[in-house]
Amino acid sequence: MVIKNNNISIVVFIYILSLMSLLLIQSPMANAQSFQMADKKVEDSVLAEDWAKVADLLDSVNTQTPSPVLRLIKGHACLALNRNNESLCLFLSTSSENDLKEWERWTDDFSNRNPKKVITYYFKGDALARLEKWDDALRTLSRSLELQTNHVLTLNARGTIYCAIHKWNEALMDLTKASILNPLIADVHASVGAMWIQKRDGAIGALRSFDYAIRLSPDFALAHNGKGCAKYALARWEEANEEIGKAGRHFNCQTAFLQIISHNLTVLTLEIKRSKFPFFSKYDFLNWTQLRKSLHDRKHVLHKYFAGTELPEEINEAIISKFNEILEVPNLYDGSKDRINIYRTEEKAALNELMSLIDETEKSRKIGFQNLNEPEKGKIRKLNRLILECLFPEEILQIAMNQIDSPGFSLERGIGFVQSWSFKNQLPTQTLIGKTFDMQYTYRPLAVGLSKIPVVGVIGDLWNRHLDNQININTEILGSRGIYSPSGGVDLDMRKAHVDKGNWTVGTWFGLAYHVEPPQASSFDN
Repeated sequence: MVIKNNNISIVVFIYILSLMSLLLIQSPMANAQSFQMADKKVEDSVLAEDWAKVADLLDSVNTQTPSPVLRLIKGHACLALNRNNESLCLFLSTSSENDLKEWERWTDDFSNRNPKKVITYYFKGDALARLEKWDDALRTLSRSLELQTNHVLTLNARGTIYCAIHKWNEALMDLTKASILNPLIADVHASVGAMWIQKRDGAIGALRSFDYAIRLSPDFALAHNGKGCAKYALARWEEANEEIGKAGRHFNCQTAFLQIISHNLTVLTLEIKRSKFPFFSKYDFLNWTQLRKSLHDRKHVLHKYFAGTELPEEINEAIISKFNEILEVPNLYDGSKDRINIYRTEEKAALNELMSLIDETEKSRKIGFQNLNEPEKGKIRKLNRLILECLFPEEILQIAMNQIDSPGFSLERGIGFVQSWSFKNQLPTQTLIGKTFDMQYTYRPLAVGLSKIPVVGVIGDLWNRHLDNQININTEILGSRGIYSPSGGVDLDMRKAHVDKGNWTVGTWFGLAYHVEPPQASSFDN
């Protein structure tokens, strides 16, 4: 039909434009309504927390599905069903601002339509947490727990948020409670472990939690990664590398690869190398100021190796690399043996080790380093490390493969209280008390500080054990004299596992994929 009247044509045209505009303006609501109508069965299953049915109904949903709402709903279902890698992939695929805003809008609508259902507040709190609206998320999740005190998924989410804002006591309470209420959800146990890793504390407890999570979900990539982090903290480098390698093999998202896994593998490769060979790290240099003066001395053995190298006021990676290059100079000893005073050390074991290596490397010191086999290279490195430690006994930490007398340069001689029970029993009471105070309040912080340093942290643990032995001797002797707790009532039998609060260079994530930074976090991007 042809309309000849121009006025009528204009009216019809305006009407069509108005209708189109109205449809465009209302499109978000229309989409939400179509979602509600099309997925009524999904919503009903969510409200019933029948996660197996939810996952079945959303079987075709994957990381490429256009709807972020469907991806996140399925992600939560997979988390509850211990399909942890799948859940993480879905969570990671929904990280854009537009996706998160759409999830927030839908959860608002869902909770308004179902105000008495705990799961609706769990979803709404999750949406707020993903937008890092931590306070609002906590209030919403607390509302969920008012409706159902023991809702495990909500406790897991709230505990993760507490980790994000570094409220560790609250996090521990929520996550531990969740793991007790439902010990069959792998992510809850992994969250407990991740909490200890993020806090840079409690490596042994973290290991137990990750082991439990892996029993429930054997291919759980984050649990393997976290377990690797815990073993790293315990200086079990090769086992850590194996666990994080498993994480990399198990995590095969189409849309993302966990950069943290790649980073951790790189760190551990270096740590394994350092554990096998005596390479230097910045923690080995105890007095760089004095060492710097020595290197400026033209008469010094090492001056030629640093000629033309700027010596900064603070030790840096360039200087450390230079020292590690010196470890691979085969004829370091031969070129300067008349000027290397190998007797400056008082450590007999170190001196014996040095003399043995000089004999064992007699032939290999005359060959180019790259032409040596690995065992020969290792001996050259050890020899040169010991030489450098003898040259700089006050500036370089003497660890050399932990073969120097009692590791920690023999605490008895280093600190000066190598007294047996029989000898100490002859000391006056006030002397014993004074020494105990010194051990607990002067030397203990030094030992604890050393235990926080990667690679050589185990030496701090040995110091701590020795301190315990020494204090126990004092306590026994003083106890026999009727005097107790000279160190102020500290329980001397309670020793913390080797942990590193702040200097770890590995890390892990939480299964919910909220943004949680560790205290004094190192960058995981390099």
